[in-house]
Amino acid sequence: MKILTMETSTALGSVAVSIDGQIQAEAQSPNPRSHSEFLNRGVSECLSQAGLKLQDIDFFGASRGPGSFTGIRVAGNAAKSFCSVFGKKMLAPDSLWLLHQGAVRTLQNSNLKTVCILNAYKNLLYTAVFDGTKVLKEPCVLSIPDVEQLVLEQTLVVGDGFQAYENRWSEDFLKNARRDSKISDHPLAKTLALEADSLVKSGQTIEWNLYLPLYLRASEAEENLRVK
Repeated sequence: MKILTMETSTALGSVAVSIDGQIQAEAQSPNPRSHSEFLNRGVSECLSQAGLKLQDIDFFGASRGPGSFTGIRVAGNAAKSFCSVFGKKMLAPDSLWLLHQGAVRTLQNSNLKTVCILNAYKNLLYTAVFDGTKVLKEPCVLSIPDVEQLVLEQTLVVGDGFQAYENRWSEDFLKNARRDSKISDHPLAKTLALEADSLVKSGQTIEWNLYLPLYLRASEAEENLRVK
């Protein structure tokens, strides 16, 4: 099974290609302002390294967010286009689940309990809580104090939301929040490529036209319009 995945919902953009569960190529870009430019180059480079063409791919994947409003659309629209052109189905989990699965794979611990947080700006965080394969809290938007209430004991905290508000966390939260430098604070295309087999086998694929970005709060433009 040949998989091409793309992830641009946060500041770190990435592309990965896997064959039968083995990563064949991966590319990353830390510049969120150029995700659209990077994606074309990254896809081309990864396919070349893997010795594949777009028409060889069995499933295309991209997270549906939450994350950057523009970033979600970059990878999501690319995956939708590929699926439409080549008649393939799409893999589209949420980005917080990808964060959790990245931690599980990095630490090789399938029973991890994690609080996953991504920067939603304006003192808000996209948040989800996982315990192994269980979702204890579905993706939502929480304030800093609300997130702190989820970490009242030693808990693994993953995501760029931690550093985004590193000067705002309480002392108790910082004492209880367990961090691991080996774990990426960004959802990765590589993680989705590695999880593709289990997603396909469990029927978690969709038709490209059913893909919907997971927007959990209004965009700044929408908020400004409402104020006016």
